[in-house]
Amino acid sequence: MDLKNFIYKRDEDIYINKELLNVEYYDSSENYLLDVFNNAEDNPIYPLKFYRYIRDWPSRYHLDYKRLNLIEAFRDIINGGKVLELGAGTGILTGLLSFYNKSVDAIEGNLKRALIIRKRLKTVNNCRVFVDDIYKTDFPKNEYDFVTIVGVLEYIPFYYSDFSTTSIENVTLNFLKKVSETLKEKGILLLAIENKFGAKYFSGCNEDHNGKLFSGILGYPFRSPITFSRNELFMLLKKAGFVNIQFYHLFPDYKLPKLFIRECEEFYEISPSGLWRGFFEEYAGERKYFFSDSLFVENIIKSRMLSYFSNSFVILASKTPEVNLKTKWIIKKFYNDYPHNPKNHHSIEIVKDDDRRELNKYYVKREPLYIADAIWEFSDNIYMYKLNPRMNFIKGESLYIKILKAFSSENLDNVIYLLNLIKNTLIDKFGIKGFDHEGYPISNYPIDYTAWNLLEDERGDIIFIDNKWITLKALPCDFIVFRTLLYILMEELVILKDKRNATIKDLIIDIMKRIFSSYNYNRLLYNINLEADFQAFATGEIKENILSRLKDAIFLALSSVKVEDELVRVRNELDAERQAKVELQTKLTQVEDELVRVRNELDAERQAKVELQTKLTQVEDELVRVRNELDAERQA
Repeated sequence: MDLKNFIYKRDEDIYINKELLNVEYYDSSENYLLDVFNNAEDNPIYPLKFYRYIRDWPSRYHLDYKRLNLIEAFRDIINGGKVLELGAGTGILTGLLSFYNKSVDAIEGNLKRALIIRKRLKTVNNCRVFVDDIYKTDFPKNEYDFVTIVGVLEYIPFYYSDFSTTSIENVTLNFLKKVSETLKEKGILLLAIENKFGAKYFSGCNEDHNGKLFSGILGYPFRSPITFSRNELFMLLKKAGFVNIQFYHLFPDYKLPKLFIRECEEFYEISPSGLWRGFFEEYAGERKYFFSDSLFVENIIKSRMLSYFSNSFVILASKTPEVNLKTKWIIKKFYNDYPHNPKNHHSIEIVKDDDRRELNKYYVKREPLYIADAIWEFSDNIYMYKLNPRMNFIKGESLYIKILKAFSSENLDNVIYLLNLIKNTLIDKFGIKGFDHEGYPISNYPIDYTAWNLLEDERGDIIFIDNKWITLKALPCDFIVFRTLLYILMEELVILKDKRNATIKDLIIDIMKRIFSSYNYNRLLYNINLEADFQAFATGEIKENILSRLKDAIFLALSSVKVEDELVRVRNELDAERQAKVELQTKLTQVEDELVRVRNELDAERQAKVELQTKLTQVEDELVRVRNELDAERQA
């Protein structure tokens, strides 16, 4: 970066463009985050402790460590070079970029955010922070090995175009051309952005940037930050000078990514089942629930349409075909949700081994997240956590998906058949060592012998694919089946829309009684208690807190017309209050900035007044002197 255009503020350790007009982008969190980073410290690489300061979506966006999955996924490619980070925000990604690379130049248009970056990275020495308008910055030519643009491109047309189709393309293209020119010949661009045709926008999520349902799908009828489709992005990058372009597809999105899929033919060859569980989260408002997101994603993959309907893209692009933009993995998934114990944060990859024959040429690789100080194994008296570093990939249909389909079609008999299948294969594989105090079979059953970890292969065999949680003491068979039913009901409530007055409690007892004839309310409480024991081990949380959450979810009515209407009303009021708070906070920030500007002008006017007064005094003194000389001459 050419420093002659910048003023270095030594006390803040930031560089400010001499001619900058502050970019007016706020999300109401800046003042709060300044307080957080003034009064708290955490590891700048993987900041786990800051999670407790999350209070709303804006603070979560800047503090949630899952955002780092975006950089961690590509650590073998974006590594060891000189990085330009455009639109660095408050620096959540900057620390990890600095950790994996020689140096980082982070540019942020908002002064407060730049100050936050410097405070949160006070111990990071290979990062420079610049305050500048990234669209107007003169980037040096052929300077950087890597440029990252994360959640930024969608704002370029909003701030710099007249929102006509031609203007949107022109300003976006001009920006990308500048980025291309600042990269070295073999440099790499990492671009992360939502897909305007993302699956979540069809299934009920509002558009992320304007909060309107179907806004992007309909081509943004009103002025707003905008996202693009896969083909639009591909053509923009081609026109900007990038000839080597590799797409990656992310769920739930690039902001808090868990699932990464490399766009390639091999992905459809393995056609994995059950990749996504549950509903896509609506971060700042209330979403609709039109259908099961899990089944939608499953069908998109089966139809080979993932490239067009993934929720977000990461695109790696270079100016030469000689650069490798392909990760070793085809699929990478992160398991580091809060509140799971950081010791078991890990990733799982599906990789192709080109040296192996056709049979089993794909394998599953697991490893701890070393940036979280995660480990391979730990245990207590009941459970052990132990990662299996490598196993063969097995193709089949997830029992989770099969049960969801049965629920969606209101085929309860098929649900019970599949749960019985889990029960019977569990006993077949792991036997019966005895019976508990109520007569239920017990053995060292793996606690995660659940629908999401079970596949039915092409021969109809049930395959257990993830046994990282090992049971050291005997557990009852019904508890294992209960876990599948519990989490499917908790994660997929929309499929129970016909059970308007039911509770999860009622449904569990009703279904479990048809599998275990003596199952009752007291047995449900026993299963809940066992689940709380396990979750306390897995997360490190206090068991009583877990019990309270589980009971709240299980005993609360799924819906009733009266309660549903009241819930909508209260949520609308809450949204209105939150919006009013955001608007007030934004106004306050703007007024504070205006106050600073006016004070500076006042100080400047006062200084000018002092200088004028001094000059006036000097002129008056000179006038007296000249008059005295004149009088003396006249006297003479």
